Amino acid sequence: MDKQWTRNNYRNLHLPRKLDALSEMLGFACWSRIPLKVHFLTAKTKDLYHEKRSLPRHVGITEGPLEVLASLFSSEGLPP
Repeated sequence: MDKQWTRNNYRNLHLPRKLDALSEMLGFACWSRIPLKVHFLTAKTKDLYHEKRSLPRHVGITEGPLEVLASLFSSEGLPP
């Protein structure tokens, strides 16, 4: 069996569970007072999240490669 296929298959099988966990965690009351941002590395992952879930109002969304995330931190005065 191809090692790369196995790794991708594993990621694809567990991604929906991880997105469910993220959604549940963001809904906890302790996080509702904090302005949070969720950064999706790909549009596909973002679309998969939004198929069955929605983000709470206190959570912003960004999307793009890690370099985009680093530039967002530097533009907001936060350490990279």
